[in-house]
Amino acid sequence: MGKLKDILQKRIENDSFGIDNLFEEMYMNLDETIEYILNEATDEEFFYMSDTFGRIAELSNNKKFVDALFDRFIHVSDQSLDLLFLKDQILDASSVFEEEEY
Repeated sequence: MGKLKDILQKRIENDSFGIDNLFEEMYMNLDETIEYILNEATDEEFFYMSDTFGRIAELSNNKKFVDALFDRFIHVSDQSLDLLFLKDQILDASSVFEEEEY
């Protein structure tokens, strides 16, 4: 996931950079993205990925992806991040599925 990490670092340095590149890399390599989110992503990286969550969930219809977002969110400890925004992005992604699934 070296390419994903590189894109994320550029995005962190410049918030307006590469949302389409980030989306494409995450979506095209979804299984690896899920593993990265769960096992490698820092809180900051996870936050900067969040703009893509709803779009990826909608296009992939992948419940495992959304489950990974919830699993990762409960471990975020960096209080300097906008956790309400992050939660809203995850809830937006979960809205792809029937309400009773969550």
